[in-house]
Amino acid sequence: MTVADFIAKWRQHELKERSAAQEHFIDLCRLVGHPTPAQADPEGRWFTFERGAAKATGGEGWADVWKKGFFGWEYKGLNRDLGAAYRQLLLYFGALENPPLLVTCDTDRIVVHTHFPNTPATTHELTLEGLVDPDQFAVIRAVFHSPETLRPGKTVQAITEEAAERITEIAQGLRGRGIPPVHTWKSRLTTIDRSGERFSISPSSARRQFRERHDRLLRLPHCVDRDEERPGVRQGRS
Repeated sequence: MTVADFIAKWRQHELKERSAAQEHFIDLCRLVGHPTPAQADPEGRWFTFERGAAKATGGEGWADVWKKGFFGWEYKGLNRDLGAAYRQLLLYFGALENPPLLVTCDTDRIVVHTHFPNTPATTHELTLEGLVDPDQFAVIRAVFHSPETLRPGKTVQAITEEAAERITEIAQGLRGRGIPPVHTWKSRLTTIDRSGERFSISPSSARRQFRERHDRLLRLPHCVDRDEERPGVRQGRS
């Protein structure tokens, strides 16, 4: 299947989510030259539709598509809330064996969220018409064949340490301009003046706070709004 064929087929469809999801995914497989789930894994052990998964907050659910070590994938109806689909995948993240990519799709949009260990999460937003762009096509091909190529270049720890160092540099610059500290509790205490409002923080405290944020980011897949759950109802369905 060519990109032009794929776009022409899915540009004007009016199918409901359940009717469209598996056929759309199979067409994507053909588009990027990848076996379908049934072709690659007839027993459904590592690449399958409707992968059952226990939620991090309790209860059972399932992801629309799962490929072990690659992605969890969730569909929504056309023009529906892909954010809700993403939150649903986060509930299954551990049960899906922590895939590096979480993908949401409504057939017109494909959103790829990266979740590589110790790296900041990044998002790639693709559109149906945009698949003619070589860069967008390269992203969707990487989802199926080489997710590692979508790994962000810097780790979360490196980013937070750089930010902490930058805060220290700013504070030292303010001190060099003669802005006095608000308190003198410790000689290492630094004053930052922002929007006319002064507050104090030490470099060590800044580093500690950023590292705490780093730890919270690593736990993000488990920080999900419980209000999204409705007992007895599969989440994210039209």
